[in-house]
Amino acid sequence: MTTVQSPPTPATAVRPRVVARTGLYALLAANVAAVTFFAADAGLGSGALVVLGRFAGLYGALLMAFQLLLVARLPWLDRRIGMDRLTRWHRWTGFGLLWTLVGHVVFITCGYAGLAGSTDPVGQLVDLAETAEGVLRAVVALGLVLVLGAVSARWARRRLAYETWHFIHLYAYVAVVLAFTHQIALGTTFTASSA
Repeated sequence: MTTVQSPPTPATAVRPRVVARTGLYALLAANVAAVTFFAADAGLGSGALVVLGRFAGLYGALLMAFQLLLVARLPWLDRRIGMDRLTRWHRWTGFGLLWTLVGHVVFITCGYAGLAGSTDPVGQLVDLAETAEGVLRAVVALGLVLVLGAVSARWARRRLAYETWHFIHLYAYVAVVLAFTHQIALGTTFTASSA
């Protein structure tokens, strides 16, 4: 039996995994920088909690897009990094996504409650969901993301059949669409920017 061996890689060559990982990091960093620039250029508005909430929402949307990129089964990334590693990164990015989205809701709700002179953030959230266009859709999207996070926890994942888990994960696309319509309805970060 004969085996075909590939020629040795030159010592100065950069490993494809390093190139792909560096490319992903650079893409994420460039998007964070662009979002931060446009948000700051649009004006920070009033209320520190509202500003924190807006940034958390913008970074949450960015993390959601990054989540989808990680598991998009792109052949270039899959061959260089490996789907097992991309899935692991997807899992850890999911923790950041959950916390930024929860932070978005908490900061925005408490910030608007403070600006209105209210001490009831739950009442403020209900008021926002009833009166502001797109907020109810965003609350539903957050609920779907929380369910996805819950069924992705190790203890829940082990108890579900893969098909059930996968079917529930398809609701992530519904959450993305609902969150996107929320951004279109209320988002002024990019439209208010002078750049």
